[in-house]
Amino acid sequence: MAAAGLFHSIYGTISYRLQSTTFEDRARVAKRIGERAGRLAWLFCVTDRSGFFFQRNAAEPTLWNFVANELIDVTQDELTDLIEIEVANLIEQIPVERATSRTVARFRQMRARAGDRLSASVRQTMDAFVDDVEAALAKAEAVG
Repeated sequence: MAAAGLFHSIYGTISYRLQSTTFEDRARVAKRIGERAGRLAWLFCVTDRSGFFFQRNAAEPTLWNFVANELIDVTQDELTDLIEIEVANLIEQIPVERATSRTVARFRQMRARAGDRLSASVRQTMDAFVDDVEAALAKAEAVG
């Protein structure tokens, strides 16, 4: 899954449009990073990521491919991996110093929606991030 995380936006995403390569290079990318990682990277790039959390309890999860305007069948394992890549992506994008109480609420909501889909290490990372944000907010409030 680490390779999928590293390549998570190689084709661009719904909010990050810059592509490092095109969809026509999927086979080459998969050959380089592995079939599973290649599929996860592609799924991350072409799907509406909010679906990751809403599909977690579905017996046969599907995600919306906004590029092709169609549903894609995914496995429960793929869904779990996509959720974890999304959590890492968000933590990487939001510096603790710029996070707000809304950020804390969003992470708590994601954690609740993901339920048991998150590995222990990702749960711990989310908790540590929320703790850091809350500490920074308390410090800013005490100073201000």
